[in-house]
Amino acid sequence: MNPPATLAQAAMSWAEQGAAIFPLIPKGKVPLAGSQGHLAARADAGPWLGGIPYNIGFLPASLGLVAIDVDRPEHWDDAQRWGLLAEPTFEVVTPKGRHFYFRGRAPLNGCPVDSLIVRAARGYTVLPPSETPDGVYCAHTGPADAIALPPAFASRLLAQSAPAAARERVAQVFTGRRINEGNRHPALCTLAGHLAAHQIDESAALELVHAWNAQYCDPPKGAPEVTKLVTDIFGKERQRVGQCVRRLLDADNAEPALAVTSHRRRPFGWQSDSVTRRRSFGGGR
Repeated sequence: MNPPATLAQAAMSWAEQGAAIFPLIPKGKVPLAGSQGHLAARADAGPWLGGIPYNIGFLPASLGLVAIDVDRPEHWDDAQRWGLLAEPTFEVVTPKGRHFYFRGRAPLNGCPVDSLIVRAARGYTVLPPSETPDGVYCAHTGPADAIALPPAFASRLLAQSAPAAARERVAQVFTGRRINEGNRHPALCTLAGHLAAHQIDESAALELVHAWNAQYCDPPKGAPEVTKLVTDIFGKERQRVGQCVRRLLDADNAEPALAVTSHRRRPFGWQSDSVTRRRSFGGGR
């Protein structure tokens, strides 16, 4: 498949195929709407029709696909061992390696299989002809050419339940492991979300996440991206807490559902509320 000449043409082509796409910042891989911007992805090329050269983000799961990010020697070795390179499939050439797409599913984005990182569920990739400072993304085939995951690899993915995959991600963050480029974003989100949920001061959390990024991410993410990620996550946490508080206040102000008048007509004449309530809860006979 020859890639369309412009980003707008590419976005329209992907949208016509039913792909859930969303704009990334020009020349970058960060969602235009913030760290959670990919959650609003849909088959709509509207954002690209205004002439701004947004890169194209894509949710592989929207077409029933998973993507394997291969860009290091150990990735190629593991991909070969799992049979992922045995047959041609939908493939995107990235500035540093390849994204191999397969028909299949995984319980959670970022599920690690050996050194490989799987983009699935709500995880996203970058589509051609997007461009970053490292180079241009290009494809030689389309999603219709994607083959099924090799059975052994598919079984390994499905065996990793969502809680198990989440625990693995947390372990990566809090055990001092080096985080490769393909897994930096979810790891940083995990750390920032943990700090926000425990009500750590945002400025202190920002400093901590920047330090953690510099020490453990290989290579470190750009400082502006990290700042935006932390700001977005703390903003979402404030919204969540605010919604919880409003629900509690609404519940306190609401009229009790079981409120009764001082006396109520009963089949056996007038009975006081105390008698009625006692009998309804198995009290006096």
